Amino acid sequence: LATRLLSFLTAELLMYQPVKALAGTFTQVAHGLAAAQRVFELSDEPIAPEGGAAAGPLVHGVELRELRVNYGAGPEALRGVTLTIPAGKKVALVGASGSGKSTTLSVLLRFVEASGGEVTWDGTPINQLARGSLRAQLGWVPQEPVLFSGTVRENLLLARPEASESELWEALRRAHAEAFVHALPLGLEEPVGERGGRMSGGQRQRLAIARAFLRRPSLLLLDEPTSALDAASEAEVQAGLKELMAGRTTVVIAHRLSTVRDADLLYVLEEGLVVESGTHLSLSAAGGRYCTLLAQGRLGAA
Repeated sequence: LATRLLSFLTAELLMYQPVKALAGTFTQVAHGLAAAQRVFELSDEPIAPEGGAAAGPLVHGVELRELRVNYGAGPEALRGVTLTIPAGKKVALVGASGSGKSTTLSVLLRFVEASGGEVTWDGTPINQLARGSLRAQLGWVPQEPVLFSGTVRENLLLARPEASESELWEALRRAHAEAFVHALPLGLEEPVGERGGRMSGGQRQRLAIARAFLRRPSLLLLDEPTSALDAASEAEVQAGLKELMAGRTTVVIAHRLSTVRDADLLYVLEEGLVVESGTHLSLSAAGGRYCTLLAQGRLGAA
């Protein structure tokens, strides 16, 4: 009897870890099924026809007139935004979280279609332009850079597949990424990992900047590209961004005073509306919402 009891207890103890692992496997399967459902929903979405005229390089500017965006049953994300982005100028969008800054960039990228108003590219409504040709004129550096599992070279060539070896290294140099790529064991052939997981945050962001250099965009869109970086990484990324923005039409969502101070034009957004516009000096002197953001520390002094 004692032998049987000991055998039973031993079997029970040996079963514990496999059963526990099985429970974890079930959780992973549930997550995988949910992710697969989202993938299938996206793949089942009808592909919008790629009609319209070809967008040329930006000559005069982009205008947003009474732009409205609604994501569903909730309140409108944009409630009639009107602003101008003159060609060759740096425009900054500032405001608290949820004020509509990122939604504005999403409309320019045509990730989101406006429910009212219009956006024009050199006077032509962007919904009359072929989506692919419009995006070919845009460079986008988001807060969390989009890198795919593959090599450094493959991620750079997403911007311009025909780019030569010398053009890749020139883009890396101008993005202040040349030194760290040279130091990688395989250089341009180094795998970046899933979502760039083998790179640091600063390295991922500088690769995104190098990709923007390769794209040679007419309009550069920057969505708080340094907000998640430490001070040392931010300094390197800021150096690359400064070179990237030089002489190029730029819209930047800003969280640093140093970023907006030299902007040619600032728009302050609040609850989906433009409530103020002007330069840093004029808005600082006006004592309005911009000054409130400065006083609340919403625009850091760094």
